Amino acid sequence: MAGATGVAAVDRALAILDAFTDQDQKLSLAELAKRTGLYKSTAIRLAKSLEKGRYLHRSEDGAYRLGTKVLSLGAMYQKHFGTAEVVPQILRQIVDELRRRFLLCAR
Repeated sequence: MAGATGVAAVDRALAILDAFTDQDQKLSLAELAKRTGLYKSTAIRLAKSLEKGRYLHRSEDGAYRLGTKVLSLGAMYQKHFGTAEVVPQILRQIVDELRRRFLLCAR
């Protein structure tokens, strides 16, 4: 049974996904292990599971890149996030704040 802090294996698998930055097209197993602090043997087992679920893709050179499942999750999130409801309200708040600051500076 999972404790209040979660499941360690899931946390480690998510750490592998979190190791990627917007600068990374792909990462070697060694780099994944370094960034996550995992042993290579652990990182490869988790990477294989993530690859099976299409969260990672292993290139011909052995490096890993994010898989298609990550994109589909992102698309699903965007679809259900409701930016049309949130963004206009935030933009109105920004405009109000800028207007208030401008009026204070103009005095």
